[in-house]
Amino acid sequence: MIRVLSRLAGAIALAASVAFSSQAALITVNGTSLNVDAVNINEISASSFNNLYSNSQFSANTGWEIANEMITFIAEFNNQFAIYSIFSDRFDANTGTAGSLTFSATGAGVMMFRDDPGETTLGDTVLYNWAADRTDGLIWGTFSAESINTTHTFADVVGLNGITVYSFDANNTPFIAGTFDFIDDGAVIRYSSVSTPATLGMLTLALCAIWLRRCRE
Repeated sequence: MIRVLSRLAGAIALAASVAFSSQAALITVNGTSLNVDAVNINEISASSFNNLYSNSQFSANTGWEIANEMITFIAEFNNQFAIYSIFSDRFDANTGTAGSLTFSATGAGVMMFRDDPGETTLGDTVLYNWAADRTDGLIWGTFSAESINTTHTFADVVGLNGITVYSFDANNTPFIAGTFDFIDDGAVIRYSSVSTPATLGMLTLALCAIWLRRCRE
């Protein structure tokens, strides 16, 4: 019995470490959900938008921009989370076309940073415009791990072919979690937290069942 309880305790501890070490969230694009992990950065601010890896005068310069695409991902700093959305490519890539779109948001969070503060705002809607070989974009936040809950609507999209959603591994290396087309020149993207208690419960039950089965064999 002691060996069984010890194994159960080990299973529960393993489940807890898996559940709570993850910085997971859901990004749902036009109804299709992706489970993604956040990138850990040094700060969430205007400088982290423009200087995440190196200085760039007229564009975001994360190194992950894609010409004529929108990229979006979640970043974490000191257990605070923010959403990054970047439109088109870096200024030195010489492959992007000019473009524009309208942006609005509902739910939690606020606009923390807008690439071009001079762009037109109509009520809760921001009108984005960018030149060829430039980017545009925003940071929306901040959230705790449990409070990510906002919906972003993009409409009247010109100059972008699609949406790329990034996730990140334990080394902060990005990989493409999914790609999407705009529908009727727009997209609705919901960002939400993953329920950690539910995840922990499922992992615990599954691991305990495995250990008990092995003990009976």
